[in-house]
Amino acid sequence: MKHLLLTILFLISIIGGLFAQSATDLQGDWELIPHQSSNIALYRTMSLSIAIDGENLTLTQKWGGKRSLDETIELKINGKAH
Repeated sequence: MKHLLLTILFLISIIGGLFAQSATDLQGDWELIPHQSSNIALYRTMSLSIAIDGENLTLTQKWGGKRSLDETIELKINGKAH
């Protein structure tokens, strides 16, 4: 859960400027490049999937390979506080 919150905070910090341009540029699957990233010890790999469907933003994190931990959160992006 801690990893998910950190990812959300990161996305919130950059998402405002990106939505001003085009939110669809963020959609898709993103994968951490181990030799160019911080060490994440136990899991070694991390990927993030971003999907936007109307007023819904879905973030799915996958930590690790075979024995992975998946976390998904759905957010409303309709301009109202949640």
